Amino acid sequence: MTSVSSRPPPPPPPPVFAVVGSGYWGKNIVRTLGELCTVAVDRVVCDSDAAARERVEQQGIRTVTSLADLVNIERLVGVFIATPAPTHYEVARWCLEHGIHTYVEKPLTLNSHQARALHDLAQRVERVLMVGHLLRYHPLVEHMVRTVTDRVTFGRILYIECTRQSMGIVRDDENVLWSFCPHDVSVALALLDANAPVGHRVDLACESASESVLLPEKTLPPPLGPARNSDAVRCVLSDKNSKAQVFLNANWMHPAKQQRIVVVGDRGAMVLDDTECWERKLRVTTCLRRGGGGESGGRALLSSAEIDWTYPGEWIPAAAPLERECEHFVQCCMGVHAAARTGGVEGIRVIDVIEDCFRTARRHPVVLE
Repeated sequence: MTSVSSRPPPPPPPPVFAVVGSGYWGKNIVRTLGELCTVAVDRVVCDSDAAARERVEQQGIRTVTSLADLVNIERLVGVFIATPAPTHYEVARWCLEHGIHTYVEKPLTLNSHQARALHDLAQRVERVLMVGHLLRYHPLVEHMVRTVTDRVTFGRILYIECTRQSMGIVRDDENVLWSFCPHDVSVALALLDANAPVGHRVDLACESASESVLLPEKTLPPPLGPARNSDAVRCVLSDKNSKAQVFLNANWMHPAKQQRIVVVGDRGAMVLDDTECWERKLRVTTCLRRGGGGESGGRALLSSAEIDWTYPGEWIPAAAPLERECEHFVQCCMGVHAAARTGGVEGIRVIDVIEDCFRTARRHPVVLE
């Protein structure tokens, strides 16, 4: 009797994901895809810049020069688009039309018409469309969303204040509102959605906005321009139903870096300071009033020194939001999730709000000549 030893078949080759654009942010996506712990992928970089391709090839990663080259790549499943914002619509449309699952770095597009067109196209071709609202994959932001879901403990959200400022890259093709604020608007919508009563629809609208043009020689090209390119913006938004307000403050010419989100309810409050160490990034309280709050507590608020804060970062494991975001998109493409957390509908909602702020701020520019 002859025994035949059988070996298990080799595992199938990993899926391929392309990164279109390997510049300032694209190179981070390329690196992160190579470090995913739960799924293995092969990487391809599409970039028209020869120096960028050479840098990537030195890491042993295959490169191509144009989108047309992607159709010849075997096992290509999805693409990460990290090109300049004005190109997002055309690049994403091409990828979806060729049946490729598509992730687009924020902002999804530079107007709501294009955002809706991409969403409708993704629905027709049955492909994933996901936008890179990075903070939605931050473990501490996820904890904030869970916290406000409990209206009995946290209460109704009164206001959200978002401050994002640094001495950063001053872009030529988008202003600070489009560059900085999509992250904060995305988080604000998620918090308000989670805090809303059943059947309540969150509808954020811009009540007032102003912009400061600190470098008056810089102008925005279409589709946002021709107009001066604002370097600092301040916006006040309101949910038409709950009356909760959202304050946006963004500045990319500020020497003191701040990345802070404050959420205040009628019983609790949270402060996320993303410049702090992990254990102290987020502080939460569910007791802002003397006497336990509620109607009997009136307006007897505790002083800042009296607030008893807890620090969820002491027990929530640290994790890189970009790694979790990339992993989520890959899993969506592989059918692990029914829908992307930050899909086309989310992208449209954020663009609608940013567009509303942009129009309002245009009416009140402050120019420093």
